[in-house]
Amino acid sequence: MGLLYPVALDAALNIKGVKKLELITRAQNAIRNKPADFYDNPSDRFIAGLIVRGAENRKARKKLVEEILKHHPEMIKVKREQLKLRREIRNAARK
Repeated sequence: MGLLYPVALDAALNIKGVKKLELITRAQNAIRNKPADFYDNPSDRFIAGLIVRGAENRKARKKLVEEILKHHPEMIKVKREQLKLRREIRNAARK
């Protein structure tokens, strides 16, 4: 089991603090805070990051991401379509 984080159960906070707390894991917190359309409409930067995943270090990856964003939008388009097709194939195989 991972680390647990206190999370407010309701949005109503009073001056003295939170009335109700719930312990959740980091994974549960990530799921709750992820945008609903994250996988349906990923950003160009996210897709460029997937393309350069194998780069040696953070500085090299950042440089490659910027290069792809500025000069190679066709790579982003192809990768986005690849991700969509993979998801459709995976979903079809589950049925």
